[in-house]
Amino acid sequence: MKPLKIKTDHAQVITNSILEMWDKCGDYERPWVRGVVNKATKDGKAITYTGLPTNAHTGKAYSGINVLILWGSGFPCRWFATYKQWSEHLGCQVRKGEKGSRILVWKPKLDPAGNIVVDADGDEVWYPLTYVVFNAAQVDGAKAEALLADDDMVEETIVSATMVRNDAVDRLVAATGAKIKHSGDRAYYRGGRSDSITMPQFARFDSAQSYYSVLFHELAHWTGAPKRLNRSTLVGASPALKVKAEEELVAELSACFTLAAMGLAATVREESIAYIKHWTQNMKEDKRFILRVASAAQKATNWILRTGEPEDDNDAE
Repeated sequence: MKPLKIKTDHAQVITNSILEMWDKCGDYERPWVRGVVNKATKDGKAITYTGLPTNAHTGKAYSGINVLILWGSGFPCRWFATYKQWSEHLGCQVRKGEKGSRILVWKPKLDPAGNIVVDADGDEVWYPLTYVVFNAAQVDGAKAEALLADDDMVEETIVSATMVRNDAVDRLVAATGAKIKHSGDRAYYRGGRSDSITMPQFARFDSAQSYYSVLFHELAHWTGAPKRLNRSTLVGASPALKVKAEEELVAELSACFTLAAMGLAATVREESIAYIKHWTQNMKEDKRFILRVASAAQKATNWILRTGEPEDDNDAE
């Protein structure tokens, strides 16, 4: 897929929006973690929601960079749609004065016959579009109220305190075929001939979610091996901290994406705190950094989930 050159600098617009979200976080927070574990009030109790942000009209989960944007919007509900979708398809009305979230979608360039245009090299030509979407909490109407009432919300104490293993997640991990051994007090992926993940024992974590957050982070690294995704930030990458920080962010985001897809919320990895300043600096220096990383993270998650679906494909429709 070859992108078509467009006058509007969508990469800069999206990067600026992510940096703006980050400025609202504390020194050791990430906007996407705030989004996954998003506290609100329901009958006076602290709650959190899990699951990927989802289009209320199509029922399709958003992906890639759009997940970060919508998690970072701060709403305690995963349902979004465009103004037109809310009004024409869902019978609802976006409230006056509400500010939407701008997402990025890639579309194929079509010829008059409706076929995808290809260039001289035989590559399909695609171009970016942005759409503004609104959360169900910003909308009036019976459908929006129903989505808010039925959303996947659970009491935070139940989500964070349990040490019960999740059978569905364990089956998914086993299906990857990754070699995982439990020993010591460190979690890491070792490439090369070893091609294995080492994890502390499950009982050494303070919650099941902490364990799975770390495990999916390491599995994301595992997907980058030459015989899998052959990711440049992992395979033959420069030892420079800037490159290592990029690979860590790929793994960080992929873990969040995968956990959300499985209906679990992510927890904060203390090891990632050291990279925060490098992530923000990289975004300021390279407007395509966060788009590139989010795309790589989505591919890693797709590999783990075995979905094989492209990232950011027609998210708004």
